[in-house]
Amino acid sequence: IEEFKKVYEKACKHVLFELHLPEDKNFMGNTKIFFEKVKALDKEMKIGEKTPKNLYFLSSELVQAVVHNGVFNTELFENNVKLSFCENKFYLISQNLTSSSKIDRINTKFIEVNSCFDSEDTEEQLQIRIKYKIKNTPLTKRGVSVGVLDLARRSMNKLLYNFEAINSDYSVFTIICTVDLDTK
Repeated sequence: IEEFKKVYEKACKHVLFELHLPEDKNFMGNTKIFFEKVKALDKEMKIGEKTPKNLYFLSSELVQAVVHNGVFNTELFENNVKLSFCENKFYLISQNLTSSSKIDRINTKFIEVNSCFDSEDTEEQLQIRIKYKIKNTPLTKRGVSVGVLDLARRSMNKLLYNFEAINSDYSVFTIICTVDLDTK
């Protein structure tokens, strides 16, 4: 939790842009602008093409996760995705309202995924788990099952996450994907 807090505070001080995902889910125009800004990073920041492509993919995954799994209730919280840059790292921060009853299930997924980073060959461990999930998960649930693994595989950093209770029914679920700057 300390690492999460430290990274979250640093990233929030250096937000490049953010996308609010309101209750009415009528945000496609803003989503398009957000993605266009992510795509344009290679020119604006004079970085290689690989990093913006990764950021685009990760931001798309995070937006989809919020849309499909988030609870929409702007009286309690407005779901969002932010992109930050600090100390040669990009941070994608996804925040959405979730039912507190889902916390244990979500926590278990993230512990499993982050455990891949304890091995000597993280990338291979992530690939093995993705292949296993695809092979053993019904077609209708594959995206949900593989999504968190894919976030870790694309960022090649542990996924930082936190739950902050708003009331007994709901919590804000925050994910931070860290992407090292690729200048090639």
